[in-house]
Amino acid sequence: MARSGILVVGLDTSTRSASVLAHAVELATALRARLVVVRAVGIPPELPVEALGIEPDALPGTLLGLARRALDEAVAGAPTGIVASVETALGPAWQVICHAASERAADFVVIGAHGHTLLIDRVLGTTASRVVSHAPCSVVVCRERQSD
Repeated sequence: MARSGILVVGLDTSTRSASVLAHAVELATALRARLVVVRAVGIPPELPVEALGIEPDALPGTLLGLARRALDEAVAGAPTGIVASVETALGPAWQVICHAASERAADFVVIGAHGHTLLIDRVLGTTASRVVSHAPCSVVVCRERQSD
């Protein structure tokens, strides 16, 4: 396998995102790789205050902009030079992450595990399980470290 030196990191709005990013930074440092940090954006059932009163055609751009600012804040503390890019895209999270990995010939995808029950996971599928099933490369699924 030709190595691109790229790890695609899928971050969401959960509290686990900081931990996922920390794991990705550790892995990238060990592999001397760089991170492409991505967030998928969907049209939420409840719109943020910033989206009220804008033209319907401007809504996706507004939501992408909000997501981009949040990602920029999330990676602000990352070591200098480790983040190759920060990107947002419209679509289901698993598709956005897999597309980013495919476009960049990524060595790995790094994502967080979700806390659903087995029944919900089997019926609906999680983002993590879909990424594992469809990614063009190996996937590292991070779990929050348990305190002893």
